[in-house]
Amino acid sequence: MRLLFLTTALLGLGAFAGTLERAFVPQLDDTWETFRGLEPETMALPATTVVLCQVSVPRLRYDSFAGADLRVSLSVNGVSSGLVNGPDDADWALAGFPVTLARGDRMTLTVWDRDLTELELVGSGSVTLGATLPVTFTKSAFTATCRAVPEAMTLRRQETTMAHVDSALEALTPLPAVRLSAANLGRPDRELRGLDDALNAAGTWQGWKRPVLAERLRKAAAIETQWTRAVAAEIADQLERLPPAGEAVVLQAGVTEVKVGALRCVRGKCALALEIHNLSAEAIDRESSAVPEEAFDRAQLFSETGGIVELTLPTATTRPDGGTFATIDADSRVTVKVTGWLNADDGAPRLLRLRTPFGWKVLRLREP
Repeated sequence: MRLLFLTTALLGLGAFAGTLERAFVPQLDDTWETFRGLEPETMALPATTVVLCQVSVPRLRYDSFAGADLRVSLSVNGVSSGLVNGPDDADWALAGFPVTLARGDRMTLTVWDRDLTELELVGSGSVTLGATLPVTFTKSAFTATCRAVPEAMTLRRQETTMAHVDSALEALTPLPAVRLSAANLGRPDRELRGLDDALNAAGTWQGWKRPVLAERLRKAAAIETQWTRAVAAEIADQLERLPPAGEAVVLQAGVTEVKVGALRCVRGKCALALEIHNLSAEAIDRESSAVPEEAFDRAQLFSETGGIVELTLPTATTRPDGGTFATIDADSRVTVKVTGWLNADDGAPRLLRLRTPFGWKVLRLREP
């Protein structure tokens, strides 16, 4: 099961659950070019900036066959500025951290090698800042050089990216209505991806805990909560409106109807049968232009809290003993058996959704 609001990746997208506890720092799209361009630059402190730290470890010391898989953290006066993962199988990493620095601050880099099941500490090193950046770390198990983006550029990018976040939030106000029969329930995926992208861009130039960005993160989390509640409310409303369970439901008058069998679950594995009746005088051919080939090929369960579980349909067949089908003869029936797995945290299944030649159809489940 995947929560309806959190399928991808967004929201990959990233979804916004746990947004306020984000630990990893988004990186510049052109990190290497920016880092190399800063080579002759010296920045006076204090400054609000993004420091780019090139970190390297002794080759093959942490992996006998390939480079290490580095993870780098930066803290200033003991306060974490976040984490960055370097590339796989590489003895180096280039990590950017948004910070505000002043003379006398203690800047600490900690480096690990990422293994499959644990992190192996490479080492930790600190420097006390003088009047300028860049700085170097040379007395640890790693070496590092940290350069700084010009403060004027950082402040300008902070302002620009926050304006994009506000625009993305505005595009989601108000949220569209939940539509259980829509392909993705009417969820505004494009706008949600835009918001997640805008938040990540803003997080490149300022810390997640900075009040101005933390406020937007709370608004993004509130949008998630609002959508989840709206889905649950729509499901509850449909349960009041749909025909009684077990009755034949007309998909299109004079063409087809469907009857949902009892849902039976044993140790998490669930199954039910769909009896589809062709009411017309002509065969329904899924390969014809009049009936989409994808019709009757997907079925899903909705839980009472808005969770969604994909059900599996058998391989297409024209045999009458079960399975999906290529054709239903005129005035005849075919039984389609579907199965799926429910986890303990899926919640009680409440509705079935079936893709038909006439779009998605929401149906009431019949208990055993």
